Amino acid sequence: MKTILWAIGGLMLVVPMVGGCGSGGGTGPPSGTPASRQGAVTLEQSQAIAVEFIKNAPTFKWDGMPETLKLDGSSPGAEANTWILVYAFESRHGGYGDRTGQIVTQAITPHTVRLVVRDGKVVEATLDGRWDEIGQKPVG
Repeated sequence: MKTILWAIGGLMLVVPMVGGCGSGGGTGPPSGTPASRQGAVTLEQSQAIAVEFIKNAPTFKWDGMPETLKLDGSSPGAEANTWILVYAFESRHGGYGDRTGQIVTQAITPHTVRLVVRDGKVVEATLDGRWDEIGQKPVG
């Protein structure tokens, strides 16, 4: 009985060292799959992430018109697992960010927002090429 237990114990130590058995025995990406593509976020997932970001960002949240939010374009970014998305929407007043307590123009204002989604996170969001929606400040 001791011999069988020693044999099983020895196998338990050897099998993990040689990568296990069957397909997918390792912890890295499957054979032939580049590491940068493992867990890649799809265009559709990136679009959903971008829309959620826009709807919760101060400019849109303050007075954005949900029925006007439309995707204008998308393209893969230069870096792995990156998408560049462009959306358009209208707001009920001029300006950017949360304008509570500010004097604002009462005019339907079109906006274009360019977002960079990398690894499932919005890392850049620029409105009209003039406003950093993440930093809540003018660009430049």
